[in-house]
Amino acid sequence: MSNSTSVTSDDLGIQSINLGNGLVPFAALTTLIGSDIAETLALGERGPAGLVWSIASVFGAPSVIKAFISGASPGWLRSLLGLRSIASDRAVGLDLKLARKSSQAIKKVQSEPLSRDHPSCKDVYAFDRSTMRIVEGLKKTLPRDPLTVYVAIPNPLLRVRTTIIQSPALALSLLKCLELYCYWTNGAHHLAVILAIPFAFFFVSGEFLAWRLGDIGNLDVIIGDLPTWKKAGGEKKVVLGLLAEPRTSIWWRLMWSIGGLLHIVSLAFTYFVLTKMTVVFTLMWAGFQVAWVACRILTYHFTGSMREPMADRMMVGHRWQDLDVMMKTRVLNLTLAAAHEPQKPQMSCELPRHFDPSKSSSIEIEITAMIGDSVLSSALWMVGSDKSPMDMYDSCVVFLSFPPSLPSPSSPSLGPPLAPSTFAIPAARVGRSMGDVNTPDTEKSTPVFAPRGTCARCSEYTHTWWYWIPCGPNRWLQIQSKNLMAVSGRCTAEVLDDGQLSALLGAGT
Repeated sequence: MSNSTSVTSDDLGIQSINLGNGLVPFAALTTLIGSDIAETLALGERGPAGLVWSIASVFGAPSVIKAFISGASPGWLRSLLGLRSIASDRAVGLDLKLARKSSQAIKKVQSEPLSRDHPSCKDVYAFDRSTMRIVEGLKKTLPRDPLTVYVAIPNPLLRVRTTIIQSPALALSLLKCLELYCYWTNGAHHLAVILAIPFAFFFVSGEFLAWRLGDIGNLDVIIGDLPTWKKAGGEKKVVLGLLAEPRTSIWWRLMWSIGGLLHIVSLAFTYFVLTKMTVVFTLMWAGFQVAWVACRILTYHFTGSMREPMADRMMVGHRWQDLDVMMKTRVLNLTLAAAHEPQKPQMSCELPRHFDPSKSSSIEIEITAMIGDSVLSSALWMVGSDKSPMDMYDSCVVFLSFPPSLPSPSSPSLGPPLAPSTFAIPAARVGRSMGDVNTPDTEKSTPVFAPRGTCARCSEYTHTWWYWIPCGPNRWLQIQSKNLMAVSGRCTAEVLDDGQLSALLGAGT
């Protein structure tokens, strides 16, 4: 073309930057038009195909960039940066690891999570839209009602259906090549190349992600009013086999991270180049942007069947006694996950130092496992009991292993050697904090109650568990752990009677 507009390296010099050419009001206008739809598409609401259409036009570009950063960020960072929105919750939800200190910022706003899953043990504060559509239609298990466990029915046609729907939308996005061709033929080679890079990246990524929609794994969740130290747990839903939202996978996060960076660079370079172009070329570029935002809106409204491809998965309710061993194990894992965090403020006490049970007899025992009060209260909530966590306070179940009894010489055993016997015994326990503090002798035997977290910051304190296990009429086994974590293994148990145990617990009161 004889009247083509060419761009040279001298034209792009720093000295010739011009912020005029009508771009300032146009850039402001692009932030207002099409922002909601652009953000929704950028977060994958219409599947991977929507990603390509989200960057097709500069209209809504700030919302697109925000969506990319929000999708690529973990839940705690998304909330910390103020990037959490209704659209992001519908796309990827919001969950925090139970042991993560960064979850405190969320818990100040929403003290109790909606659910907890296992084995990753996450607090879920907002489900994605597909998962929410499934669980909203399930009947709640009320307190004192028998436990109902919902199990998902596999859908083998899920991958085929979603892939077929995604392909036409991705193919239509190739119309973007017409815009790039016009820029190239008019001499704006730099602009054509810089716009082609993010478009090609999102197109290839969209094709890749469209074929991975079925590779999304399973998710087991408890949803409901979880028990706390203030009140007993309420209604609940136990769901096994939910399809995890594919947009929470590492592939989507990589795509949002890399693609978002490319899109930001592309936008900055585009406005930089347009300041050196003629008014006619700028109007042509603006016309393309208006055309693409119109196509984006049409694509959004005509691809409604692409959203939530997993929301139609059927769930079937089962009674606890009808589940197989594997399903019961998964429910048990959920119960343990619900008890992963303390449900009440634990208290520790300083026991009197003058008490000496050395005169009592002692035996060697082996502790194989221990179930604490948090797990017990969660289990009671799962089976429909109205007991509150405070009713289980400092209660536990201790599993003891005993060697098999030796056969008598008169009747030797002819069979295989007997296995050790394991017994589960309900018991009581208390956390003990003991330190060398210079105080008068009269104060040394006074029990001191303080939150365990406070004492744990004092280096002069040592913290252990003390267990009292009933072993017969007027007999108790007293066991002291090495620390708060080391409970199982072989240990020495002191044998106390009711009077000795009462004197120990009542000392100083």
